[in-house]
Amino acid sequence: MLVCHDLKFEIAPVAPPLSNGLRVIPVLFYVAVAGCAFFTAYFMIQKNASERARLAQERVTAEEKKKIAQIQMKYNELEGDVKKASSMIDWVKGSSPIQRLAMTINNSIVKTGESSIRSLKLSRTPESPWQIKMALTLNGSDAEYLNDTLDALATGPEKYKRFNPQRSLGENSVNYTATLIRHTEQGL
Repeated sequence: MLVCHDLKFEIAPVAPPLSNGLRVIPVLFYVAVAGCAFFTAYFMIQKNASERARLAQERVTAEEKKKIAQIQMKYNELEGDVKKASSMIDWVKGSSPIQRLAMTINNSIVKTGESSIRSLKLSRTPESPWQIKMALTLNGSDAEYLNDTLDALATGPEKYKRFNPQRSLGENSVNYTATLIRHTEQGL
C-alpha cells in the first residue's frame, strides 16, 4: 500500500482576511444576478402580453374600420336618396303650374263631353321655364271644342297668353300648338 503524505507547505498569509462588512458584496452580487433574471423574465412576459394586446387591438380596429366603411356606404346611399327626393320635390314644385294647366285643359274638354283629348304635350325648357310649349290633339274635326279650351285658358283661374299659335285640321282630329305664358295682373 502506498502512503501519501501531504506535501503542502504552510504559506504565510500575504494580506489580512476581508472584514465582515465586505463579505456582503458577493451576496449582493448574486442577489443582483437573480433580480436581473427575475426582471428579464417579467419584462419578457409583459412584452408578450402587450404584443397579444396590440394584435387584438389591430383586429378590433380592422373590424371597426369595416363597420365605418359600411356605415359610410349606407350614408352615401342615403345622401343619394335625399338628392333624388329633393330633385323629386323640386320637380313636383316646378310641375305644379303644368299640372294646373293640364287640369284646366282637361276640364274644358270634359265639360263639353263630345270631344276627347288624343294627345297633350306640355314642356318647359331650363332656359325659359316661364314659357310652356303646348301641343294638343283633339279627336273629332270640329274646331269649336278647341275654341272652348282656348277660352278656358284665357279666362281660367290662371290666365295664359298664347304666342305663335298654329292650328291644323286633320281627318278626325284638330291639332293645335302654341307657346303659353301665364298672365298676371302686373303684366307678363
